[in-house]
Amino acid sequence: EAWMDVSGTAIVVGELGTVMRYENGAWSPMSPGSTTQELLSVWGSSLSDVYVVGRQSTAFHWIGTQYKPVTIDPAILQNFHTVNGTGADDVYVGSELISAPPMGNPAHGGGKIHHWDGDQWTPLYFDPIHELLSIWRHGQAGFATGDSNSLLRDPAGDDGWARVWDVDGLPFYVNSV
Repeated sequence: EAWMDVSGTAIVVGELGTVMRYENGAWSPMSPGSTTQELLSVWGSSLSDVYVVGRQSTAFHWIGTQYKPVTIDPAILQNFHTVNGTGADDVYVGSELISAPPMGNPAHGGGKIHHWDGDQWTPLYFDPIHELLSIWRHGQAGFATGDSNSLLRDPAGDDGWARVWDVDGLPFYVNSV
């Protein structure tokens, strides 16, 4: 996934904890630390406020000079599939809940939406069955998508996320919004 600020500087994330920055016509690596987890999403409010998230509860916050590890929800292991927001104090992370691997592969267990308000991470929405694959915010409204025809809407900005049930022809996995 990629994120770009208004100046044209881009940050992309991927396998083995890869973070790359494109600036002034050249790519350069940005190390978030010793992680080898796949990073799945990146979003920032500015070049000094960028979040990258990924598998196995991996999350980092770029503060302009370095990446700092972020603990979003220490109670359960999750794959953080998506990050988006409207500002430094309005960040959303969507996840797939996973359990400890009994025989090597994590088991699927639903999804959550987490919110950063500038002070703390708070769970806003929990679905015991459907994982959350993407989140999009604009102003006070937002949408989120997931598996099993999951489409959520937060129309009022009051963190009232709810499933949208009246969409015909939605595919099983709705990967992006």
